[in-house]
Amino acid sequence: MKKFIVYGLVALLIPTLSFAKSKQAPSEKTGAPGQKSCVQCHKDNDVNSGKGKIVINAPQTFEAGKTYPITIELVDPQQMRWGFQLTTLGAGTLSISDSTHTQLAEGKNDGFQYVGHTKTGTFAGQKEMASWTFNWTAPAETKEVTFYAAGNAANNNEKKTGDFIYISKFISKLAESE
Repeated sequence: MKKFIVYGLVALLIPTLSFAKSKQAPSEKTGAPGQKSCVQCHKDNDVNSGKGKIVINAPQTFEAGKTYPITIELVDPQQMRWGFQLTTLGAGTLSISDSTHTQLAEGKNDGFQYVGHTKTGTFAGQKEMASWTFNWTAPAETKEVTFYAAGNAANNNEKKTGDFIYISKFISKLAESE
């Protein structure tokens, strides 16, 4: 009877653990200087070779210490699953405003913050585009910040085949005081 109880408990826990697991990519895959991108694993197509794009919607100018919402849009008319990762390479602080679709991670080699999708945030089956919003607090001592992002517009086949990887960067500058 004890064996049945133990096996039954394990059988109950394994599905729970697998559903809770994130599908976020390993950190440090944004295409930033010194980094690779998602194309290291999703090898079928060259970076930015599909019919889509990734767009970083961030402020053109920022005030030191102010918090801004940042939105990532990933578009590809032929794809049906989505993922992204963004970093500022330590310039400012990233924070989550939607924990259902986004999460934070720390780089294993560089210690920088990365924000990316959760499993729910892959929007499986959603056609043409996906978007994610999170917060960024501007640094006090920096005059220019570069946001680096990589996106995976996937075909929803649960494999690393048939996907298109897009990378982009966006530069935001410190607002000049009057």
